[in-house]
Amino acid sequence: MQQHADVVTDLKGNVIKGASVRVLLLDGTLATIWAANGGAPTLNPIQSGQKGEFAFFAPNGDYLLEISAGGKVLGTQGPVKLYDVLDDGDAARLSSLAQDDGATKVGFGQRNVGDKLADLPSMKDQGVSDAAADNLPAFVAAASGDIAHFDLPPGTYASQSFPSKAGATYQGRGAPTISFFDAADPVKVAFQSDSRYEGIKFSSSVADLRWQRTAIEDVDNVTLRDCGFFGFRHAVVSPDAWGLLIQRATNITLDACYFGNNSQSDIALTDEVRDVAIINPRNSMDGGVLLNVEPNGADGVVGMSVMGGHLRKLTLLENNYTAYASRALTFSGTCIENLVYDGSGASFAGCEIGAITNAPDGNGDVYAGALMIDNLSLGMNLIADERFMDVGANDASSYWAVYATGGGPWTQAIKDADGRYVRTNPGKASQQVALIERNFHSVTPGEVLILFNRARVDNTSISGKSNRNIAALWHDAGGTRIGQTGVINCRAPVATLTPWCDDVAVLIVPAGATQLKLQFGAGDTNGVSTDQSAAGLFRFKLKSTTGNMRTVIGALAGPANTDAFRRASPPSGANNYAGYFVGDRVLNAAPAVGQPKAWICTAAGTGGASGTWTSEGNL
Repeated sequence: MQQHADVVTDLKGNVIKGASVRVLLLDGTLATIWAANGGAPTLNPIQSGQKGEFAFFAPNGDYLLEISAGGKVLGTQGPVKLYDVLDDGDAARLSSLAQDDGATKVGFGQRNVGDKLADLPSMKDQGVSDAAADNLPAFVAAASGDIAHFDLPPGTYASQSFPSKAGATYQGRGAPTISFFDAADPVKVAFQSDSRYEGIKFSSSVADLRWQRTAIEDVDNVTLRDCGFFGFRHAVVSPDAWGLLIQRATNITLDACYFGNNSQSDIALTDEVRDVAIINPRNSMDGGVLLNVEPNGADGVVGMSVMGGHLRKLTLLENNYTAYASRALTFSGTCIENLVYDGSGASFAGCEIGAITNAPDGNGDVYAGALMIDNLSLGMNLIADERFMDVGANDASSYWAVYATGGGPWTQAIKDADGRYVRTNPGKASQQVALIERNFHSVTPGEVLILFNRARVDNTSISGKSNRNIAALWHDAGGTRIGQTGVINCRAPVATLTPWCDDVAVLIVPAGATQLKLQFGAGDTNGVSTDQSAAGLFRFKLKSTTGNMRTVIGALAGPANTDAFRRASPPSGANNYAGYFVGDRVLNAAPAVGQPKAWICTAAGTGGASGTWTSEGNL
């Protein structure tokens, strides 16, 4: 009979001792199992040990494993397929050859027929030995032959690297370890296309080697199940070493893999990666897995799903070259202690998120993208904000047109099939135009702000993908500006008009800042036209409900300038740059008996004029 062994863990990767494991047939009835390969059957269910471990033997067939703890069913695994060649007809009779003294010896290491049949085809047949100083020649021999299924018995196997072959299956039995010692070649394992690796631990004893890693690179259709990655290190401040690096790869599955003591990250995904599934990753050594998604080029990571697991740190980064390269990233039932969000299209469902931060680039800018948490589409479907129409030459309006260095026109109000919006620098002249808020927002140093913006940029005169379309202007209590954070959004290739971008950016309030104003438009770029439709600013608040791990966004501050479309008098042509439309309404900011309640625009202005405004009647 074949043995099945595994470890029971929770969603955070912590082992569960004393868990109940019921071994079931596919029809749901209890299976007959053994504690050893022979003798009397053992009790079913079985209990996990001090380290969450459990094991049993069973006849050839498919089984389901129902896991329970604390009287609650945690889930069902399977089907688990067990097969022992010795239990199969002619193979069982052939095994009798091994019972006689002096039975035929086969292969390297002088192994008898029964020993060989128990783990056919074994890598020991190629000379792999846990006593060898370097197993690289034996691994090369195995990868060069015609065999496509390899069994690696228990033991620790020293080697410079681990070459494997495409289209093969490598099965570890009893948690074998391949230990790397070579300080020259940084790629210790290059996983191959159409291959499966299961139950093998990869460990490096090289403490300082740049680019050290195992790698899924330039391949497709790779499955790693219950594999370990430990000790891949580079001893610098910003280390370049990873437990597993994935790039230029498609259709990759990491199932129940575990990690520890790796430098930059346990798992890193960079360029040209498609369709990756990561199931219940764990790192009990360091208190959680480090997962880094950071494309270096425009063709980045599309289609990654993470199910379960405990992430100590999840980093989602983009840069000047990527232009929304990370898309369709989904996380479900995952515990995330720290989410570093700087762009990317990502959604989270039923996750615990302990904190959100960002990772400003060398210029202090942060990147915006599409973010969804528990089906709340952050930044999506924003309602057009008519306050963007209220633009003046000074801060008496909702927005003040600044950097109006050329001869104009500086702004244009537009209402068409795309809705209503204001366009800065509509003629794309060699001038700088931006809109700055009239009112301050009160903020607290260290708090997390979520900024939503719906806009688009005409890139016809820009040489790169990045558009610094928003700036967060930080001020102290006295109103003195102490710094700014640029927000890069609405990115697209040169010579194009970007689509409408419903972007989300994470802002961290710096030390000393107690007030904030937002600036929109192309204030730092000549010859650029920007369309602004809507914006919102929210504080991020986490609310966790015990049991369902639900995280929500707390809308503690409304959209920017919630009282901005209130004025002491109706707009006038001398104080308006954008223009209004028939039906626009302005509330009286100083209501009093005998004074107008509000004013309605009854005739739109032309040439940038504010139009005609009529009182709704007096109080």
